[in-house]
Amino acid sequence: LHYDNEDTMTLNSPEIDEEEDNETVPPEIAKIFQEDDMAEHHQPAAIPVKIAGNCKTNTCSFKVTAADKKELAVTSIGQLSKAIEAVRASFGKEYKPTSKTFALAPGGIRKYELEYKIVDAINLIASHDPFTFQKNKDYPQELQPRLRERAATRLQVDHIAKNLDPVALLTDFKSLDRGAPIIGGDNVVESGNGRIMAIVKAAKDFPLVYRSYRAALKEVASEYGLNPGIVDTMKIPVLVRTHKADVNRKIFVEESNASTTIESSAIEKARTDAPKITLDSLQNLEIGESESLEDALKTSKNKQFVMSFLSKLSNEEQARLVDSKGLINQDGIRRIILALFVRAFPGDT
Repeated sequence: LHYDNEDTMTLNSPEIDEEEDNETVPPEIAKIFQEDDMAEHHQPAAIPVKIAGNCKTNTCSFKVTAADKKELAVTSIGQLSKAIEAVRASFGKEYKPTSKTFALAPGGIRKYELEYKIVDAINLIASHDPFTFQKNKDYPQELQPRLRERAATRLQVDHIAKNLDPVALLTDFKSLDRGAPIIGGDNVVESGNGRIMAIVKAAKDFPLVYRSYRAALKEVASEYGLNPGIVDTMKIPVLVRTHKADVNRKIFVEESNASTTIESSAIEKARTDAPKITLDSLQNLEIGESESLEDALKTSKNKQFVMSFLSKLSNEEQARLVDSKGLINQDGIRRIILALFVRAFPGDT
């Protein structure tokens, strides 16, 4: 059972108790079942079915749709099970996977119509070189708000490349910042530069890992209405999404980089970070007699303590807390100081 952002309820495996269904089946549904039984027709169980509607005091109104084409209307929850089977049966062999999809901007404020394609990554225009991390002169830099040349970003891309996850890159999350990267008609990567860089890096530096992604891509290609055979014709095949209509590129990129979650406050983060500072790690913290905690954390003598703290954070968080040389920045210093404060005074903060 799944609810998407359009208040559509999707049931792929309905388990409604047929014995409790004493409702009269609408004539159009009964007719479909009669014709289906006579033809001994067997349709694929994987045909997606959507249910939309609601119930008020004494009445219900539901619309059951198979693959956005076959549709029936019913008036009670008890009729849903048979309606689901009916629309699937009526769809039969007409069902064909499609490359069409969509993605919602954070908060569902905008819906982008997209289409899946398999392209060769060597033809894509990413913001930075995946090996040197130098800016790509052919890439419109106004579309890349992130400093990909930072040492922390290099570590992040390297981590993704080493641990390339086909599920994370090939699943249709209906999201701008997850799943297959999104490119423009000119092959410019608009969303997912880090993902593209990691895939290209994996293909060269971690071939066994990339081979797993490539095999998974070939396996799921048909599910997106694509020809699996095209994978074998490319050097670095990658699944991407493209726009089906013109969009405001700047707004699209801003929405792609916007956070989909509410940012925790500094104190909330400190409460989470405090347990990461153990008594053993505190023994490595050295503060001079006339030295402030902030200054002490910036010195090389406390590098082990700082690195111990950072290592317990996610790759994304680490990238925000270090500078271009991989050293902790001012945001990182503040975060450690707050965590130390909460660790020393664990009461209500």
